[in-house]
Amino acid sequence: MTAISSLATVAQGAIARASAPKPTSAVQPASWRGVKFAVLSSSGGGSQRLAIHRYPGKDGGWPEPMGQDLGTYRLRGFVLDGDVKLGGATIAMQRSNLIKACQQKGPGTLVHPTLGNLNVVLPRWQIGEALDASRYSEIEFEFIDAGAQTFPTVAASNSGSLGAASKLQTALLSDAVNVLGKLASGQSISALSALGMGVGILGLAGVRADLVATIAGWSAKAIALAQDATSLVRLTAVLPGNFGRFSAGGNSGLTGSNASAYSTSTTVSDLISAASTQRVAVASAASAFEAAAADADLTNAATLQPAASALMSALVACCADPADAIRLLLQLIAATVAGLPTQTIYVTTQLVLRAAAAALCQAAASYQPASATDAATRIEQICPVLDALAVAASAMGDDDSYATLSDCRGAVAADLRARGATLAQVTTFDTPAPMPALALAQSLYGDATRADQLVAQADPAHPLFFPTSFQALAS
Repeated sequence: MTAISSLATVAQGAIARASAPKPTSAVQPASWRGVKFAVLSSSGGGSQRLAIHRYPGKDGGWPEPMGQDLGTYRLRGFVLDGDVKLGGATIAMQRSNLIKACQQKGPGTLVHPTLGNLNVVLPRWQIGEALDASRYSEIEFEFIDAGAQTFPTVAASNSGSLGAASKLQTALLSDAVNVLGKLASGQSISALSALGMGVGILGLAGVRADLVATIAGWSAKAIALAQDATSLVRLTAVLPGNFGRFSAGGNSGLTGSNASAYSTSTTVSDLISAASTQRVAVASAASAFEAAAADADLTNAATLQPAASALMSALVACCADPADAIRLLLQLIAATVAGLPTQTIYVTTQLVLRAAAAALCQAAASYQPASATDAATRIEQICPVLDALAVAASAMGDDDSYATLSDCRGAVAADLRARGATLAQVTTFDTPAPMPALALAQSLYGDATRADQLVAQADPAHPLFFPTSFQALAS
């Protein structure tokens, strides 16, 4: 009886070994996170994401393409005890290594037998143990593409706003200078008269008096804005790293951590010294602008254009946070200068406002939106200003300036819209009781490291006690 049982056991082992897969040249080895296995068969697939639009009272519909879905890869294979192609380890060791690789979180590298290296994640897997479990195990994997995280985006290209600023600086100011030359030569501008602008005293003396007085008024406003207390407090926005909600501002966007040109050894004292120099530079640029108005040849006052641009660039440079630069420039553009509404004063004002608009586009290019809502808010602030200047240019009969301003308005809107497109929307969250920032960040986003970002957006009285209703990124 014992002999018969032994014979049966030997027969079963022989049958199992005979039926087990044999690694041949046709079976290509693969690996998952560096653990090799043999592949018997593989398949893959994909799909398109479609938004099906259906209309009341109409047959059919319209499938709107929304992009390709993630690709899938299915592999069926085995591991074999002591197989040299698979590393020569025991079957128990190979099974253990595969299980550890499958249980790891996040994406990994799959060496596919025909497609090569793939960055994938593993949602489902099976490792079987057949009759002869000490010899081999069958395995099945189902992978999907890991893709790339395009949401949220911290920083994006700002070429649109930079191009708009360049256009304004090179084209618009010269048009206002040409109009001043006509006024200085004694010509009244009929389009300005139609707007209700008084002629004033034409000729060199009258135009220069109005020009100098107007530029002095705008220069004084620029110097006053350069002393803005908020922009002084935010000097630390240019320091490298993350210093909480009161630092970085529009330099940092989503993460709250900004890329800085300063070294890690830079101190606040160094920044105070630099800020003092920058504010002196604003005063110097204002004096140079006034001197250019007093000394310029008004029949061709080409020196006014670079002087106006230099003043606005100096005002932007004294703001460490691009959000402060945008705020100050919007205040400057919304301001008025005392004086009778003469044609010279109106044209001079347009010259200053166009220089400020060019600097505004430059500041918008440096600004990093924190959310899609933030980007939309900046568009609502900046574009109406450019629209108003375009309308003013049209009223003066300045078609070229109108076209340039309109193009710049579109470029800035498209730039901010594109940079905000991959960012999350801001939404309102309600909690039953006040909670600390760390707990909320983990609860809302599954990432406690985003607590500082949450504090910066919701601005609670204290990070340990969030209000029961606040606004923050939806994801």
